Amino acid sequence: MTVTDRANLPSGKLIVEKATAADFGGQVGSALGGLADAGMQLAAKLQANEKKLREFDYEKQFAEVQQADNVDYDERKRGLSGSADKHWQTSRQLTQTRFDEWLKTLPEQARAEYAARAQQFQNRRTAQAFGDQYRQQDANTRLTLTEEQRKAGLAVQQQ
Repeated sequence: MTVTDRANLPSGKLIVEKATAADFGGQVGSALGGLADAGMQLAAKLQANEKKLREFDYEKQFAEVQQADNVDYDERKRGLSGSADKHWQTSRQLTQTRFDEWLKTLPEQARAEYAARAQQFQNRRTAQAFGDQYRQQDANTRLTLTEEQRKAGLAVQQQ
């Protein structure tokens, strides 16, 4: 039948079967395409997991640095005596040095975030050390005045 005989067909239309990918081995191509998509999704998830592991490791290191600084600070605080001169300056410097050394080990993209957080920690540590130094100086002054009062009282009694 030719195209010109189209009118003789019962529907009046030319029937043409459409070829699909399956006619040319398309199932294999579709399966491979699906496998490639699954592989790309898996790779993306693996990269996301690696990023989360790195971030967790940075958090863990940050917590460890803070804990080490807390332990050292507590030891210095227990050793305060007299007027505790330069206690807060020393504490600030030691904390800053500890965090600066740690920040050098981080990649650039993580360094900015942790530098800001380290600065906040250092500010809190400095305020704490300043308060501790003030309390130590206050206690030392009170003790000194009490001792001077005692000596003055003895001198009055002797006269």
